[in-house]
Amino acid sequence: MLNVKKPVTHYLYPSLSLLLIWFIFIWLFAPAFSDNNGQQTKITVIEEQSKTIDAFVNQSVENGSGLIRKEMRYWELEGLFSSKKTEYIHAIFAQGSVVREETYYFHESAVIRVVIHKFWDVDNEKDAPSPPIKQDFIVNDNQIIRRIYTIEGTKAITKTDSTRRPADTLAARANTFALALTTTDTEDDALEYLETFTFESFP
Repeated sequence: MLNVKKPVTHYLYPSLSLLLIWFIFIWLFAPAFSDNNGQQTKITVIEEQSKTIDAFVNQSVENGSGLIRKEMRYWELEGLFSSKKTEYIHAIFAQGSVVREETYYFHESAVIRVVIHKFWDVDNEKDAPSPPIKQDFIVNDNQIIRRIYTIEGTKAITKTDSTRRPADTLAARANTFALALTTTDTEDDALEYLETFTFESFP
């Protein structure tokens, strides 16, 4: 029986096929695994933490205890504090028809998530100068690791930015609100510089 030597391609094609499948797998799924040292995992954990805080706040509202409330200038503030740590702050700014809600979530008194929603208090949404805008900031170690920008409406437009940026401005706002809620002699104009907030649009 003749021992016919098989061409190299006989062995090469299966290897190339396996290699191609491997590269496709890496291309499709590697970002989910690497994701900047588990950034997606951090985001998921923070989102779950904020849901837990929301549930606790809702329970506190039902029980009629736990939340500190205060009205100052154009603001309505409420916050949840435990063991001298800030857990949650909700601030509503209303001047004319402009309404802006700012919600801050904390872990060990450090900001982990900020949701800011701007809309118009009008009887007919068609009378609003612009559609509502919502920004959702995920924060880790005083760094914004994800920002979700949504223009609401019939055809909502949502864009996501995962560029890391300092969260100093958000942390400073949160700390000012916390101080206003926990200090008895805070003056009404203490929040004046917080009345504006820049809603950065995506290019």
